[in-house]
Amino acid sequence: MSSLPVDAFGATRTVELSLPEELPYQLIYRMRREQPFAVAEPAGVEFRYATSLVQFAGLAGALRRRVSAPELLRAALRIAAGRRFYCVLRQGRILHHGWANVAFCRHYKVGPGEVVIGPIWSAPESRGMGLATYATQSAINRLIAEGLTVFYIDTSNENLACQAMIAKCGFGAAMGCTPRRPD
Repeated sequence: MSSLPVDAFGATRTVELSLPEELPYQLIYRMRREQPFAVAEPAGVEFRYATSLVQFAGLAGALRRRVSAPELLRAALRIAAGRRFYCVLRQGRILHHGWANVAFCRHYKVGPGEVVIGPIWSAPESRGMGLATYATQSAINRLIAEGLTVFYIDTSNENLACQAMIAKCGFGAAMGCTPRRPD
């Protein structure tokens, strides 16, 4: 059994969960943020944010180099349904991308106007360069500009790199967990 400290958002005490070591789970983080991050764009990269099919069409070529045609079609349908897509590009190549969904998550309950960030992905050769933190903070800044202030993100209990990125984005301790679906 492993022990996991979990903070419930706004709670006055910390609850400790004991989970079997062999049970895979997602850690859930929640943050309220009204002020944008001070973000410096790393040299040689460009942040892009798409909320419409027109904006997304400008990224389709770069995304097509990373995903299959059916996955690209599913991504376009997500944009049409109101999801937001963001990415970091270098010379037209996507180094990191992610999704933001308002008021919906298949795995845990979120409220109206609350944003779930993810899934996110980073190119293996770009990991450890701070691009995921830069992209996530930049996406949160755009969402704050839209008037959204409550953000969720989750990651596997085994993904220490993502947990570090989440901490750099100011999420603090996990506020809960949910079982992870088999791959």
